[in-house]
Amino acid sequence: MAEKDTDGDGKLSFKEFHEDEISEDDFKKLDADGNGLLSLEELKPWEGGMLHPQESIKRIIEIADKDKDMHLTADELHEAMEKINEDEYINEHFMEFAEHIEL
Repeated sequence: MAEKDTDGDGKLSFKEFHEDEISEDDFKKLDADGNGLLSLEELKPWEGGMLHPQESIKRIIEIADKDKDMHLTADELHEAMEKINEDEYINEHFMEFAEHIEL
């Protein structure tokens, strides 16, 4: 944070973050309060490598949660597996994370 925070305000703009390191879409996903700046707290999912796995989990819930109660049952997950497996975002980001997680 200190290296990139060129104006010293304790937050990173998209330009300070360096546009070549992050897409504008991912920056917006991190910007929880929508102020166009990333606080240290908002930056944590990126630095910890969790932004894409978190977004993948959200997509899995959107696909599988038929009754929209924000809880997945084994039946809901089982019924949605084909759609989940066809989702390119999930396959690209979540499966890569799952392969590298240490138990």
